[in-house]
Amino acid sequence: MLDIIKQKYNNLSNKIKTEKEKIGIEKGKLDQIKKQIEDEKKHLEEVQEKQELYQETAIFLTSLLEKNQKSLEDVFSKIGSSSIHKIFGEDKNLLFLFDKAKKKNPSVNIKVSQPFDETPGEELITDIMDAEGGAMVDIVSLSLRLAMIELVNPKQTGPIFLDETFKYVAKNESIRSAGDFLRETSDKMNKQMIIITHSPEILPYADKLFILEQGPKKTVIVKEQSFNEKD
Repeated sequence: MLDIIKQKYNNLSNKIKTEKEKIGIEKGKLDQIKKQIEDEKKHLEEVQEKQELYQETAIFLTSLLEKNQKSLEDVFSKIGSSSIHKIFGEDKNLLFLFDKAKKKNPSVNIKVSQPFDETPGEELITDIMDAEGGAMVDIVSLSLRLAMIELVNPKQTGPIFLDETFKYVAKNESIRSAGDFLRETSDKMNKQMIIITHSPEILPYADKLFILEQGPKKTVIVKEQSFNEKD
């Protein structure tokens, strides 16, 4: 009888030991799960912090871009307006406007404003492509090109080549004003400009003239003449 009781006791002790081992294993698994949960919480907090940082950065960059766009609008509007004032009169102004709807791929709309004769105090806004029969495009594209040359760093050396820059400008007082604009700009920028043109009205504003003709095999200089010689 005593042996049976002892045997049952041993069996029960073994079961208790086995269950304790199982509990220990499960406890280890539970601790591991708890650790994983803590690690995931920390990771989630880090992701949330990064997300907040990215959002703040995006807001900052968007604000910076808008400020830079506004600065560029002001700079190029001023530069373009000064050139068209010289040639087409003080009543016309250039508007250099970023398309705010296209934030990822911003585009620029270039408009011309002038007084609206039919309604005093109001302005007529037109697309630059419709202004002055293309002459406005000639002048503004040149002025913006010159502005970019001045703004870019490092400064570009060497002459500026211009090919038929004023092909749409009327052959009257406007072309002479354009020539005066080139002369004045060349002096201010201290830049040599080499101009290919069929407009003789530009000649008085040049320092030197080369007349070229197409020969049988190559283009040749048939005349060379100096103007505005400086001592």
